[in-house]
Amino acid sequence: MAAQGIGIYVIEVSAFNGMDAIMRLSNMARRAKLEYRNISASFDGRVVRMRIEAVGEEKEVRWLAAKMERMPEVYAVAAKRLS
Repeated sequence: MAAQGIGIYVIEVSAFNGMDAIMRLSNMARRAKLEYRNISASFDGRVVRMRIEAVGEEKEVRWLAAKMERMPEVYAVAAKRLS
């Protein structure tokens, strides 16, 4: 029987500070108990946009999104369930 809340999630983050932000966000993601399927980052002028696709429990995704949201270089974090 599958645990409640396990699914595929996407976390989208907007931040500033270039490569430093990418490294800090990646290091934070390592701490969550999730299995990562895809992580991509792109630069839009001075804004870094990072997209993380992960499999795991909803509470871990919420924990990671909350931690990232508190980082000083982060503008916005959005997390949603794909399936």
